[in-house]
Amino acid sequence: MDGFGTTAGVVVLAGTNRPDILDKALLRPGRFDRQVSIDKPDIKGRDQVFQIYLKKIKLDHEPSYYSQRLAALTPGFAGADIANVCNEGALIAARNESELVTMQHFEAAIDRIIGGLEKKNRVISKLERRTVAYHESGHAVTGWFLEHAEPLLKVTIVPRGTAALGFAQYVLNEKLLMTKEQLFDMTCMTLGGRAAEQVMLGKISTAAQNDLEKVTKMTYAQIAVHGFSDKVSLLSFPQREESFEMSKPYSSKTGALIDSEVREWVGKAYARTVELVEEHKEQVAQIAELLLEKEVLHQDDLLKVLGGRPYKPAEATNYDRFKEGFEGKGDEKTVETADLDDTLYPLSSGLSDQCTKNIEEFMVQKLGIEEKRVTEVNQVLYKNYGTSIAGLKAIGYNFDNEDYHSFVHGRLPYENLRPDPVLRTLLLSLPYRKLIFSNGNNVHVAKTLSKLGLDDCFEGVISFETLNPTKDDEGCSTSVFDRSCLFDAGISELPATPIVCKPFANAYEQAFKKANINPQRTIFFDDSLRNIQTGKNMGLHTVLVGSSNRTKGVDYAIESIHNIREALPELWEIDNKNTDTARTLSGKLAMEKSVTAEA
Repeated sequence: MDGFGTTAGVVVLAGTNRPDILDKALLRPGRFDRQVSIDKPDIKGRDQVFQIYLKKIKLDHEPSYYSQRLAALTPGFAGADIANVCNEGALIAARNESELVTMQHFEAAIDRIIGGLEKKNRVISKLERRTVAYHESGHAVTGWFLEHAEPLLKVTIVPRGTAALGFAQYVLNEKLLMTKEQLFDMTCMTLGGRAAEQVMLGKISTAAQNDLEKVTKMTYAQIAVHGFSDKVSLLSFPQREESFEMSKPYSSKTGALIDSEVREWVGKAYARTVELVEEHKEQVAQIAELLLEKEVLHQDDLLKVLGGRPYKPAEATNYDRFKEGFEGKGDEKTVETADLDDTLYPLSSGLSDQCTKNIEEFMVQKLGIEEKRVTEVNQVLYKNYGTSIAGLKAIGYNFDNEDYHSFVHGRLPYENLRPDPVLRTLLLSLPYRKLIFSNGNNVHVAKTLSKLGLDDCFEGVISFETLNPTKDDEGCSTSVFDRSCLFDAGISELPATPIVCKPFANAYEQAFKKANINPQRTIFFDDSLRNIQTGKNMGLHTVLVGSSNRTKGVDYAIESIHNIREALPELWEIDNKNTDTARTLSGKLAMEKSVTAEA
């Protein structure tokens, strides 16, 4: 800056939203000659900004899960808008007395910011409500069958703001360039509401005023600015909205030609839209009636009525990113799946021994099994079924699963567990998805993690209830253990158990599906060799905890979960180097960014 020496240590900054109207003298060399344009963030930028604000909120998933999806939902949002979304989402969760902020709360926040506050108490006549339903249905259906229309996320007929009687949310793609065909489809979709009113109701209303305004501006831009019209030719007459110029940079004859072209182009688009509504009258009516019934429809509702969209985009859209995150189905992050009992805490806690004692007491007191045989029976069941409850169910005992878990896990000495800040720091430093995979019930898992101070370290829990969601019939059958002769006879075909649990393959398959993980990109930590071997057969990368001896099915063996960083430093190195997580891990393990632990 003129007037300051090179050693003055003064930096002069200035900001403006209108650099085009600045005095040229300000921009001469030696003055404000270096100009930095700060645009609104793109989708990657919004993801990073969301992560900053989401860290301050208690979520039901990791911040990265939400940041990627919310970034896709908020094209054109600045940093202040993003902060507003996070704050509004937290407020909505608090009003609903929810302990965690979920995607539902964030979606409601975005709706409020974009469309205004819901006004369900606004008095609307049945005729107006029906008109709005068919109007919004017209937009939804025409856009569904147009190749270049943006994918609809949801549509509602709940009034918002000061004027809007209906509201549709689309997941817009941030295009830098638009073709004539894309703009034509967008015009048709915008006219879909007006066309539906005409075709389905036989009369039109003022509901399309804003749509017509958008179409008019869009078409004038195509003809007078972008040179798409053959009649107007390759001329461009851009005009700034803020301009105060009263004269136009073209003759009245050219202006009349532009007006004529705009009318013709809009007329063609409307004719195409009416044709589309006529072709899909039944679906328009179905969507409208569903709107009248439910008031809000999401894309899944449209899929049931309309089927899949006939056009598949060649590249991932913002809607795909909203549904799956940036990684996509074929490139998920690595998952760490960890066991809980004797994996995240040691045998010395006494919980394991007490659990065995409680199981045997349940078998004696609740099922009437002879006390002198109960230890032998429990060992036989565990050997053949992996868990006592699975074996008891297999040989014919009928009891309530919740009663069993309450008796067995409800009397464990959780007070023996102590917070483990070292393990907590270790787990939080792992930049992967982390899950608990346990044969225990939700209450047991929650108590254990809470006592260890690890309740915020895992994204989710795959528990007994996850794999066995149905409740058993009431009642308790006893005196059926004569079927133990099946085990004594050495018959290989054991009675089937209705319980889904480790180490059975179907438990792993359900866990993969419910947690949406790729086993080839998942690391499995467990203290049970049998569970580890099944996991290996299912494609998991395995780490046996509590032993330093590697055997069949074991990729790594560590004395303690605390040794994970020394045994698998690649987990941290891969992320720090920002390299491909599918490269070989320790010379042989191709993996994904996710970790799973057994409980």
